[in-house]
Amino acid sequence: MTIFSVAYQDDRFTWNSTADITMKIIIKAIGTMRNYFGEEPVTVKLSSEATLEDFFVYFHNHFSCSLPDFLWNSKRKRFRGAVMVMIDNKVVTDPRTQLRDGNSIQLFKAMVGG
Repeated sequence: MTIFSVAYQDDRFTWNSTADITMKIIIKAIGTMRNYFGEEPVTVKLSSEATLEDFFVYFHNHFSCSLPDFLWNSKRKRFRGAVMVMIDNKVVTDPRTQLRDGNSIQLFKAMVGG
């Protein structure tokens, strides 16, 4: 479904589709992932119709150079290994997951051992 917004400016109406509308997503690095992103959350803007897949593409284009190969697969544009992605404190694995304005995406590397 496409939603249009109407604005009246300079004595004329303009139409904007949802593709022109953006949402803010907050990226938070947890634990050892802070070594690559720092302590502070980062806010990014994505299309209002963005999915987790779109986030991965954005991430690849803006942040992937800060990650070593064992954490980021540049070819697949995905995290690798034990990096977990959570949206608002829920683990998410489906790249088709729809994002919403104000979502918090947490990234952390699961610790394993014995």
